[in-house]
Amino acid sequence: MLLLLTNALYGEEAVDFLNRILNETALEMGINTERLAGGRYRFPDGPANQALYELLESHIRQWEREITGAQDMIYYYQTAEGFLSQITEVLQRIRELTLNRGTPFFSELDLEIIDLQIYRQYEQIRYVLRSAEFNKKSIFSTLLENPILLNWFEREAYYQTENIDRLLTFILYQRSLYASKMYSLSSRIRGTSRQRENTAAIQNTVGDFRIGEELTTTRRNHLLLIVYLLQLHPSQ
Repeated sequence: MLLLLTNALYGEEAVDFLNRILNETALEMGINTERLAGGRYRFPDGPANQALYELLESHIRQWEREITGAQDMIYYYQTAEGFLSQITEVLQRIRELTLNRGTPFFSELDLEIIDLQIYRQYEQIRYVLRSAEFNKKSIFSTLLENPILLNWFEREAYYQTENIDRLLTFILYQRSLYASKMYSLSSRIRGTSRQRENTAAIQNTVGDFRIGEELTTTRRNHLLLIVYLLQLHPSQ
């Protein structure tokens, strides 16, 4: 409607000029809208800014991979620690049964029942060590190859409290080791996350600077369009 009115008042030359300004403005607005909607930045006139933006992007992606890898390792240690927690409870139960077995108040049948319970508890520990997996990979395969650990599971050592205490000490040490690694990984994740956030902030500044320039240009074209309309208005 505006162009029809302008054509009637001022002629085709004015309409062509305004049409070109409007087309340029619409094109710039389309580019800015696309960029903002997609979260992506373009730097058609700033190759240095483009290179800096891409460099920052590569750093951000690397840190994201490091964070993901560290989180996966934390999940691994959490899973392993959970299995070791189960083993700790079983060993404490074995210790109680062993102490009870040493009292003189049980019959031979009672002792046989206690022996069977102790045997089953040891079998449960072995089962946990063999079956524990993370992402379909054995967690304790290395421990199962340890000859010292295997000797502690020999049947003749079942009823020795010293043997049980050694096993408990060994398992608790492994748990504390996993806890230390999880703490270290969590600290690394926090540090890497801060680096990623700071770099992302700088990257956004680079992109926002370019978008700010282009939005300023768009506003300027709108103002120019208004100015030309006023200039084309006939004097009273």
